[in-house]
Amino acid sequence: YASREGKKEGIKSDDTVTLAFVGIVASLVGSRLLHLLMVERDAFFADPGIFLQFSKGGYAFYGGFLLAFPALMLVSRIKKVSFLQIADNMTPGMALGLAFGRTGCLLAGCCHGRPVGAPLPQWLLSVIPVKWPEWFALTFPSESGGLGSLPDQALVPTQPMSGLYSIGIFLFLALWLRPRKRYHGQILVWFCITYAFCRSTVELFRGDDRGLYMGEALSTSQLVSVPVVVIGVAILLWARSRIQAGKSQPLAEDWKEQGVAALEKATTPARGKVRRRKR
Repeated sequence: YASREGKKEGIKSDDTVTLAFVGIVASLVGSRLLHLLMVERDAFFADPGIFLQFSKGGYAFYGGFLLAFPALMLVSRIKKVSFLQIADNMTPGMALGLAFGRTGCLLAGCCHGRPVGAPLPQWLLSVIPVKWPEWFALTFPSESGGLGSLPDQALVPTQPMSGLYSIGIFLFLALWLRPRKRYHGQILVWFCITYAFCRSTVELFRGDDRGLYMGEALSTSQLVSVPVVVIGVAILLWARSRIQAGKSQPLAEDWKEQGVAALEKATTPARGKVRRRKR
C-alpha cells in the first residue's frame, strides 16, 4: 500500500521498501523491549537474555511504534526523502496490519477480555454499571492450550473489537482523510489520536496481565496513550495555526503530480548534444 501510494507522489519504491524494512526491525526490537521493561522487569534485569526468547511472546505495539520513529527519521534523512510524507504513506497500511495482528491474538487466546459479569475495572463499575451481553462474548476452552488465563469463561471479545477499530482507522485515513490532506504528517498525527483513543477504550475491558499502574487504573498502553494524544492534538493545532497565519502554505491541489514530475525528471537520463557533420 505504501509503495503504491508513494509512486503517486513521486517516491521511489526502493526507498519505501527500505524504510519499511527498517521500520519492521525497529518495531520488533522496541515492542519486545517495552513489554519486558513494563511487564517482566524483574525477570529481564535478572536475565537480559530473555530478550532473545522471541517464541515465548511478549510484545507491546507502542514500543515498536515509538522506536520506529527515530529509526525511520534517520534513514529517511540518509535517503533524502521526506520523513513525514513517507510516514503518511505507511500509516494507513500499518493500521490495516494491526487488524491482522489482532487476529493472531484471537487465535492464540492472548489479549483477552474480562469476564462479562464484570466487564470493567471495579473502580469504574461503581461509576458506570455496565452490563455486557453474554451473546457477544468469547470462551476459550481449557483444553485448547491457548495463552488465555481465564479459560472456560465468557469473556469480552477484545481481540475482534481491536481488529474492527483498526480496520475503521484504516478506512478513515485512506478513504476520507487522505484526499483532504493539507500538509505532510497530518495522516500520521490523526492515526496517533484515533488509535490512542480506541486502544485506551478497549483496554478498559482487557483482562490479561499487561502491566497496571496508578492503583491499577491505567495499563501500559493507556499510560503511553495519554502523551501520544496530547502531542498529536498539539501538532494539529500548531499546523493549523501556521497555515491560518500564513507562515506555511497548505499543499497545492496538484502536489502529487508535482512529485511524479520531479521523480521522472530526476530519473530520466540527460540527452547529450548531437553534433551534425558539416558537408
